[in-house]
Amino acid sequence: LDHNLTFVGNSDVHNLIDWDYDLRRDEHRPVTLVLAEERSPDALREALFARRTVIWFKHLLIGRASPLQELLEAGLKITGAHRHPSLEVVLVTLANFTETPLHVWQLF
Repeated sequence: LDHNLTFVGNSDVHNLIDWDYDLRRDEHRPVTLVLAEERSPDALREALFARRTVIWFKHLLIGRASPLQELLEAGLKITGAHRHPSLEVVLVTLANFTETPLHVWQLF
């Protein structure tokens, strides 16, 4: 962030991925998600230089606010919202349209 660089998540694995990550326990190597307009080398290059990347690792999405928001808005939709009768909170129901289970936490 201090140097305004693109977020890139990778590993230094020199063995088989299965030796370092237990896929049965839903572990995976770090992955860089690139928010490109299309699947082409030029679009990939443009997105990387525009810093539209998100890292996915250990059930966390890590990145700048704008790409994270874009990714979440594309994959999650609000399907219901109502005010809790005894609390000053709104209960929101989300539908996940991604291929990956997502866990959402609100930190205060």
